[in-house]
Amino acid sequence: MHAGKIDIPCAELSLFLLSIAFKTLLFPLYKSTDFEVHRNWLAITHSLPVSQWYFEATSEWTLDYPPLFAYMERIFAFFASYADPGMLDIKSLDYSSWATVVYQRSTVLLSDGMLFIAVSSLLRRHISEPRKRLAALSLVAFNPGLIVVDNIHFQYNGAVFALLIFSIRLFQSNCITVGSCVFLGSILLKHINLYVAPVMACAALCWVSSGTSVSDKVGRFSRLAASSLCIVLAILWPFLNATQLTQMLSRMFPFGRGLCHAYWAPNVWALYSALDVFLSKVLGSSSSTGASMTTGLVGEGAGTALLPSVSPKVTVALTLLALLPACRQALRTGSENLLSLVSRAALASFLFGYHVHEKAILMATLPALINSAVTNDSGWMMWQRSLCLVAHISLFPLLPGTTLWLFQTALTVGFAALGRPKQHVSLVWTVCQYACALVLAMDVLLPIFLPHLPFLPLMARSSICSVALLMLWLQAECQTIV
Repeated sequence: MHAGKIDIPCAELSLFLLSIAFKTLLFPLYKSTDFEVHRNWLAITHSLPVSQWYFEATSEWTLDYPPLFAYMERIFAFFASYADPGMLDIKSLDYSSWATVVYQRSTVLLSDGMLFIAVSSLLRRHISEPRKRLAALSLVAFNPGLIVVDNIHFQYNGAVFALLIFSIRLFQSNCITVGSCVFLGSILLKHINLYVAPVMACAALCWVSSGTSVSDKVGRFSRLAASSLCIVLAILWPFLNATQLTQMLSRMFPFGRGLCHAYWAPNVWALYSALDVFLSKVLGSSSSTGASMTTGLVGEGAGTALLPSVSPKVTVALTLLALLPACRQALRTGSENLLSLVSRAALASFLFGYHVHEKAILMATLPALINSAVTNDSGWMMWQRSLCLVAHISLFPLLPGTTLWLFQTALTVGFAALGRPKQHVSLVWTVCQYACALVLAMDVLLPIFLPHLPFLPLMARSSICSVALLMLWLQAECQTIV
């Protein structure tokens, strides 16, 4: 292989092109409001100076991602002018010409390409057998969660996860300084990667503390700190004043949106809210806040009816506490088992975080999926596949309509069958399968027998998936705490 040349065998390239062809067929399908969100961001970054990006509010879909993502949108906007200049008009709200659809969908395919290259690079370090590596890549290229969230619903998680995987690959190659810079870039692309920042920081500190002498340790820390500071300053430079930073952070961390997202991500707070709704019904509470929870509304008014309200500070404290086992292990082992640690950290953050989106579960499933391909531990392999199965089932509400529901069901069942280990069928896997079957049954039965409670199927799905994910997290932590 020539220096600087990316070595992707023909079989892997064919797999990628096949996945691109399949995803191209999905272009005409349903697209969520996120499609308009990103179209509006194209218009903002194209039409306005950088100083106004985080102040523009013509549309309700204001820019609320970090600057590196805004720069990416600016690059996409440059080429968008050749596809359809109409999409770059800030006042053209809900603009979705066919040229706009094709162009924006195609940019997601570029994001998929970044992820494919990153995963291929990491797998080459661990898997020498081409067929096994190809099978692992196929689980990423045709991942139901990514297809639903990115290629149909519409997001760019492929690019976000690509930088995360690249950083892990660099950590495993002992390139900690460069890997840290890449990881910081992933946070400044989409701040969801803050979920796993404590674990990555602990892994970097482990490398610093492994220096052979005090001067070596000081040198390592200095290089790490200086390079990290440089990358952050370089990306944030146009926004380095009090007004810009305050406005940007207020957009990125809108704590007034409420404890739960409208779709009730399956975490501890979904169970907490479901318990509150149940108690309010049993005790006959007529609280308007409790009623809002049963309709999926969000915001400051969407609180609890009977149980105490949960503040962002409480969720942050619980999240940090839940991260301690993974951080402790990262401090001891560094980049060893980093994929597993990142997956556990992302799952802990998902379970206890404030106003978590259901799509954030992909932060836990993708590293888990890749780790299941490189590990020889059948128990952990089953755990990771169980996590992926429950997570994909929890994403079903993102696709409305019976046809898309059937499509996603078939895709997830096929993925579960392809990814299932041939041995060591654990109790966890069995429980998760029954839980997912129960969710699918309730999706069909509840609207028939209880049509006057339209939010009940989603509440039931979130609650069941929450229990399964909480069980998986507890199992992982109990097996690693010593």
